[in-house]
Amino acid sequence: MNKTITPFIKYYLLSLCVILLNGCSSMPDPQVTNYISEGQKYGGIGGIDYNRSIYYYTQAIKIEPNNELALSGRALSYSWVGDNRNAIADYTKLISLNPNALNYYSLRSACYHEIGEYDKAIYDLNFVLEKNPTHSGTYYRLGMAYNAKRQYDTAIMYYSEAIRIDPKYMDAFEKRGDSYSNKGDYSSALEDFNRAINLGSFIASASRGILYYKLGKFDNAIDDFNKNIDSMNQLRRLSNIQQGETSGGVYFWRGMAYAGKRDYEMAIADVSLGLELSPGYSMGYVLRGNIYVQNRMYDLANTDFIKAIQVDQKNAVAYYYRSLLNLVLNDYEKALYNIEEAFKLDGKYKTIRDTIADRMKPEIIVFDLDII
Repeated sequence: MNKTITPFIKYYLLSLCVILLNGCSSMPDPQVTNYISEGQKYGGIGGIDYNRSIYYYTQAIKIEPNNELALSGRALSYSWVGDNRNAIADYTKLISLNPNALNYYSLRSACYHEIGEYDKAIYDLNFVLEKNPTHSGTYYRLGMAYNAKRQYDTAIMYYSEAIRIDPKYMDAFEKRGDSYSNKGDYSSALEDFNRAINLGSFIASASRGILYYKLGKFDNAIDDFNKNIDSMNQLRRLSNIQQGETSGGVYFWRGMAYAGKRDYEMAIADVSLGLELSPGYSMGYVLRGNIYVQNRMYDLANTDFIKAIQVDQKNAVAYYYRSLLNLVLNDYEKALYNIEEAFKLDGKYKTIRDTIADRMKPEIIVFDLDII
């Protein structure tokens, strides 16, 4: 289970506190009270067993199907275990019971965002905005939705409105910086990341590190990734989060920065640590495989490309780089097989597929390290 505290999870926690303070519209019977108490014990903030929490809330709901406290608690636990569709179902039920409770729309929008249904998230957020047009967090989450849709100018507009309402909104500065970076406006991005960091954001140090990486300033990038890792370690200790329950993303990026400096030993160490933390991230194996190729460690590279495909059989990039490795080793039959698989998954590989089919090599074979 991943307990990394994302902006959406922070919103879940804050909103749940409001729900808990509001309580239920009617007093439940003692058995329902007991089930809810057990659900809260195992779930909620820093929960110890969210699946057990879901079980107890469900028992309460079986007795009182319209119990808001049980439904909202179960929805939160569903979100913690990544079951956003069931969380959405609970929030939809809550909205039917209390259509004026804006928290439920906002929480449902966060779940829609998590499963990539951005238009539905935007619909819910616009409803909230109509009722409360001065809530900076709603503009912020609209910015996140439009950024995910790659509509960066619109995202920047909403982030800017959030900042206008709350000039110290560090998360809005950080995310607006991401949108500026995504559209190639690196100077504006750097300015926003610096503002977020000055306001106390440690997440922005990772975002600035990625920007420095894009600009080829690898030492600056590594410094920022180090700061982010140190901050995350402090947060982990304070939140009682185990090492294996966090994401390996920053280690992948720091590994790429080390690779940019041609410090391949450090690069491999970082990417390997990232894979320990995120073993289901297929592209991490491709990245490490490409670094192994740079060191002429071809057997290890091939093993990583195979692992990437095992983790995600639709990873066309893994097939592509395995095909390039086959070419380096002059194995045209395997190269053709792997590029055919890549082409089946992504038509952009047609030209190189045709080249290999003619038993020819591309003029330049590049194992790119900028693939995350």
